[in-house]
Amino acid sequence: MRKDKNIEDVSKKCSIKKLSRALLKKALGYSINEIAEEYVSGENDELKLIKRKVTTKHIPPDIPAAKILIEMLSLQTSDIKEMSDVELEREKHRLIEIISKVGNLNSTENMKNIESSTDNDD
Repeated sequence: MRKDKNIEDVSKKCSIKKLSRALLKKALGYSINEIAEEYVSGENDELKLIKRKVTTKHIPPDIPAAKILIEMLSLQTSDIKEMSDVELEREKHRLIEIISKVGNLNSTENMKNIESSTDNDD
């Protein structure tokens, strides 16, 4: 029974982490590549690629997602009151590192850096 509870806790933690990452991405905005391909039917009914267009599309920051993120962060501040000085210092350095990586929010590469830094927190 205890083992099942641990598995359930880990599953919830992973789901919450995925949702938090998705919310962060939506709140900050991101870029995606869209690929459009045109084919023609060739010999023996084989399809032949004649045109391929790759465009980068920027998805702007989403205000409601940012509001939710801010609310989530403010709920977490109650945990700060219970932190020791060492834990507060560690958290400060972690946040400074994340903020320094934000830089250009329109860059997909920077978004990957932010996501990877939040992955390493647990």
